[in-house]
Amino acid sequence: MNHSNRFWEEVEKVLPEYRSSEKELKTLSSDLYLIG
Repeated sequence: MNHSNRFWEEVEKVLPEYRSSEKELKTLSSDLYLIG
């Protein structure tokens, strides 16, 4: 998704760990796709 910097600043206020979660999701996304 293409959100503005302002959007991600707000996300970070609510979920300070979102960057590590996002990275983990990208790593696992192919496995999740296979599971369906």
